[in-house]
Amino acid sequence: MADTTQHTRAFAIRTFAEHLDAFAEWLVTKGGQILPSTNTYEVIRYVKNTRTQIVYRRDNGQLTFSGLSLKDYNDFIIDAGVIAGGKLDRLKSSAVTRLRALLLQRDGNVCVYCGQFMEAPTIEHFHAIGKNGSNHPDNCALAHVSCNALAADKPIVDKIALRDRIQTAVVETPPWDFYDVRKLA
Repeated sequence: MADTTQHTRAFAIRTFAEHLDAFAEWLVTKGGQILPSTNTYEVIRYVKNTRTQIVYRRDNGQLTFSGLSLKDYNDFIIDAGVIAGGKLDRLKSSAVTRLRALLLQRDGNVCVYCGQFMEAPTIEHFHAIGKNGSNHPDNCALAHVSCNALAADKPIVDKIALRDRIQTAVVETPPWDFYDVRKLA
């Protein structure tokens, strides 16, 4: 994927804002330079490796990551240990925790179903383990506990339909609110 591609995810703005100062400090330690914003939609603008990166906040509250800014933010999440109550210590051992770390690096810290930021991600198996699914990364993604519970061991086609229903509901939710997927149960 070209680094000029816009990456849009429905992140919880409140959580991102809590980490913004730490993210900016992390960028500086990695050789980045924080630049002043040029408009009200920019959450952060910086230069890293001679390229300007920007994170925008849209009118609906979603964040848009330009260029490599999503990768930088995901690297920050991993380096700083920003999930699971601020610790990533559990990601250092066992096959399941290594899988969780790989998925976090591959997909970012957003739920596969609702697209919102996660504090404590769980592993969603598209083809359920109970139905002979595997722990291969191609069969897995990260999800909120509540989103994962809604998906349960449904067939993949039903899980895709559930994802679409959840994402539609999340987009219609005001940016200052967090959508409770249990409303769809």
